[in-house]
Amino acid sequence: MMGLHSSWSLADVGSSHPQSNISRPAMFESLKEFHASSNGDRWFLGRDEATLSGEVVHRANVSSGGTVTHIELGAFLGRSPGAPETAALLRLIGTLVDRTVEAKPA
Repeated sequence: MMGLHSSWSLADVGSSHPQSNISRPAMFESLKEFHASSNGDRWFLGRDEATLSGEVVHRANVSSGGTVTHIELGAFLGRSPGAPETAALLRLIGTLVDRTVEAKPA
């Protein structure tokens, strides 16, 4: 696995949005890689600057064509709960929580 906090530009992972076939260079200012599998697949956490929604960006390995896929966070977390890439994203999210702040009752 590469560093949890590695930052990459969209150009490093490709810019084609598979669902719309449009280039998205302005929508993702930066990405944080949170997992790289042994087969070369890479997962990044990013934010769509147009909607401010978090997304997972997956880049398939070169032998699979290197296709870049954008996945809504909820869909990503719900699809394979036990997968290494899901666990890596949860670890990254955990680092974003301030552990000194106690949870307030709802």
